[in-house]
This record gives sequence, structure tokens and C-alpha cells, in this order.
Amino acid sequence: MWKCFVCDIGGNTINLVMHYLKTDFVTACMWLCNQYGIYIPNTPKPKRITMPLRKYVIDNQTESKFNQEIGSWIISNASLSTEAQHFLFDERKLSLDVIHSNNIKSISDSGKLVKALCSMFTPIELAEAGYIKISNNNYYLRIFTPCIVFPYYDSMGELIGIQTRYIGNITDAPRFQFISGFKPNIYNLQILNNLSDNENLYISEGVSDCLALLSTGHNAIAIPSASNLPLKDVCKLIRYNLIMCVDHDLAGERAYETLRYHVIRMGGKIHRLEYPENFKDYGEYYKSTK
Repeated sequence: MWKCFVCDIGGNTINLVMHYLKTDFVTACMWLCNQYGIYIPNTPKPKRITMPLRKYVIDNQTESKFNQEIGSWIISNASLSTEAQHFLFDERKLSLDVIHSNNIKSISDSGKLVKALCSMFTPIELAEAGYIKISNNNYYLRIFTPCIVFPYYDSMGELIGIQTRYIGNITDAPRFQFISGFKPNIYNLQILNNLSDNENLYISEGVSDCLALLSTGHNAIAIPSASNLPLKDVCKLIRYNLIMCVDHDLAGERAYETLRYHVIRMGGKIHRLEYPENFKDYGEYYKSTK
């Protein structure tokens, strides 16, 4: 069965095809049979009717290979460099309390980190976990440095992954990297432990805007993108009053529509956070208010 709460219409599978293709009952049945390989005896093979379907990514990810032991060691032994502090506090105007409470650190010297890691773990362990690359008996960190390190935790506070944000001067270096086999997930899930049902929960696309929302005093999480939405965690959000902070571009609109589709399908509600359109994202708007 299906129901559109905007148009106030609904029905079964055949009704949906009839409505979308604007066709009759028999043609709709033939279209469905043709799409799903159902043969109707004593009927000619129907002409294939193409129907433009919106594609939504379903989260069928396998178990992550993230090595929690190595990741936790890095987070525990890293600090926040002067360069990282300048980026976070002077440039982005983020809250010191937010950065500390989210355990955000930085890496400045990749060689020093590799040497320290090899003193605690074997090179084979580090390579298999995706932290280093071994070439000609030399060991190289698989992320660009200097970078800021964002730990990802699940709703129980367990470390499930690490993302980095490059803050150096190499123009063609990727800004964001996920390391050690970590699949993109929802950022700041641990905040759900402190929320009550129907309490406001703000959602951004990406960590940077999430930190800006948190620095404003909002309860906030971040989704990876419209094309990589972890539905197993989205279902945990529908008990809250969801407010999406939409980037002012096509990708932002796509992320909102994709998330809205799944939230409504799961029985929840979601609204948009309105802010001036001359800012490309909430982080830029937040900086302008400081």
C-alpha cells in the first residue's frame, strides 16, 4: 500500500503505476509484469514501458573493518596543534567546549605518528587496518597531514571510525578522508543519549556545519551525504523533532529530499532550518555572526 500525505491519495501497487504513468488498469498490470518477469499466459509480450524512478541508496553495508584499538590509541595520544586551533577557533569561530567534548584532535607530523604507531603495533597490523602503506620497506601514513581528526562514536559512545580534514597547502589533496576501512556514518550519534522524545535535533550535511550548530547551542548530528545515507541509524532519529540545515546548492537540496523521503517513510517528520540564502552553508553563516 502507498499513501501521499501531500496529495491525500493512495492505494495499492497497481493504483500507483496507474497514477504515475497516467494509464489504465490493464496497461499498469502489464507494466508491472514486464518489470518483474511475470508471464501472463495467452497474452502478447508487452512493450516495455520505461518509468523514471528516483534512486535512493539503501544501506546494505557489510561490517566495517575499522580497528578500534589502533584508532583509540591515536585519539588518546594526539593533541590539538597550534595550526589546528587557528583553523577551528580563529577561522571557523567554533566553541572550545564543543571541540573538547567531541574529542577532536590533530596530526601534524605523519612520520612521527608512524614511528609511534610502529612502536605499539606491528607494521602488518597497521597496514591491514588501513593506517599505513608499506613500500620498499618504508612505512607511510595513508592520510594527508597536517589534518584535524574527527572521531565518530556510536550511540553508546564506542569509537566506530575516524575522519580527517586536511588543513595543509597541497591544492589537489582531498579535504576529507575516512581511514582504516571506516564507512561513512552519522556523526555525533552519542548526543542521542541526552535527548528526550520530540526534542529538537538539528541535522547537517558534513561535520563542519554540525560543529557550527553545536557551537550555537543546538543539539546536532551530521549525515555523510545524500548518496550515502546509513538507514540503520536514520531509524533512530524519527522519535525527535528533526530540523535539517540544508546547504544552498543542488547537493544540499538532494540530501534534504532523500532524508525527508526516508524519515516520512519511517513515520517521522522533518523541517528545514531557514538562514540567509547568500551563505552557501550554515558554517559560513555562523562565522558571519561572530
